[in-house]
Amino acid sequence: MLLLSPSKDGLLKGSSLEHGERINCSMMNAIPTIELPSPAEISLGILLVLITVPLGVALFKWLWNITMPQVFDLKEITFWQAFRLILIASFLFKMTSSS
Repeated sequence: MLLLSPSKDGLLKGSSLEHGERINCSMMNAIPTIELPSPAEISLGILLVLITVPLGVALFKWLWNITMPQVFDLKEITFWQAFRLILIASFLFKMTSSS
């Protein structure tokens, strides 16, 4: 059993520690702080999403329409069909990290 007693310098001295070893516990009561993004950063993030998602969908649609009808004799697709295909692919092929 480890018995700890506080000392004047903010360290704990344990009775089962060898030769008066000390454990620094000055960070034991520290509360981690989370820095929230500013409204400008949030607005910029929303704007980036509103620009990049339609551009990505349009690129996918364009690539599909110049490749698939010629190679596999498929029909051309619309913007919303391309969006749904990207959404389905992201669900099927999303890589998850296991920790």
